[in-house]
Amino acid sequence: VDASASLLGLGDVPNGVVAMVWPLTSICLALLARQLLIIHPVFPCTSLLLILGIGLGLASGFTGLSALGDSTRMWAAIAPELVLYLFLPPLVFSDGLFTNTHYFRRECGLCILLAGPGVVAGCFLV
Repeated sequence: VDASASLLGLGDVPNGVVAMVWPLTSICLALLARQLLIIHPVFPCTSLLLILGIGLGLASGFTGLSALGDSTRMWAAIAPELVLYLFLPPLVFSDGLFTNTHYFRRECGLCILLAGPGVVAGCFLV
């Protein structure tokens, strides 16, 4: 049982519930940012998400938001491999799903050239 759960008015709540504060806050901020950028497309969504991520990290570390801070520290302590296996496949899938096939076919030869002989040449140059 975590002390920050009592600050949220949750009483005796396990750490698993407190650990979900950071992901749910991040998802809500990302959805809000996406909706705002649909209404007012000022700059790319990834730039705004980077700024919001930095702000969320600063807010969870320097303010009295103990539940958000505890949740952030829990997620910062996970294994890097878990992040790779958990977040990389959906990112690759979404990019592959929305890739312009005409552009992909046009650049496929260069990609194969860089993936094969380009890597070998880079290994010998280094």
